Amino acid sequence: MLTTEQCRQILGEKAKHLTDTEVEELRDLLSAFADVALQQPLKEYLPNPTND
Repeated sequence: MLTTEQCRQILGEKAKHLTDTEVEELRDLLSAFADVALQQPLKEYLPNPTND
């Protein structure tokens, strides 16, 4: 998982007004979204995907 500082570097100027907690919450939300978004393609293309 990305650190708060790495997230700030990726977000650039857009993250200047955000607190560390807000950046971490955004990171966690986007990570969860990516997990959900990848579940169906993995089920379709891999015979036995893990649920990790």
